[in-house]
Amino acid sequence: MAAPRVSLMRSYYTLSDYPHEMVEIEWAKCGRHGRLRTAQLLAEHGPDIKLPDLLGVIAQCPKWGSMSDACEAQYSPASQIDAALPLEADISATADRAHLSSTASQIGQPTA
Repeated sequence: MAAPRVSLMRSYYTLSDYPHEMVEIEWAKCGRHGRLRTAQLLAEHGPDIKLPDLLGVIAQCPKWGSMSDACEAQYSPASQIDAALPLEADISATADRAHLSSTASQIGQPTA
């Protein structure tokens, strides 16, 4: 029997996780609004760019990262990823727990 696969948890989505055709950004402080095609962003930045990092790249704001007068760029509500969409690591962890539970019940051990 193979050992359960152990995955590192990640706490962010990448562009490859993004389910929408368009990415919409809003700048609350300055009133800007923009839309970009996901396919174009994938071609330019690759599938592994973290969505928080992509936001900074797209914002192109000199106030990005400022502590005193920060840029307020954010993904618009239409561009939000459903919070119920599990991260890849979450899926692996769930599968690992199910495997461990199944294995423990087969040998009569209590599960954690």
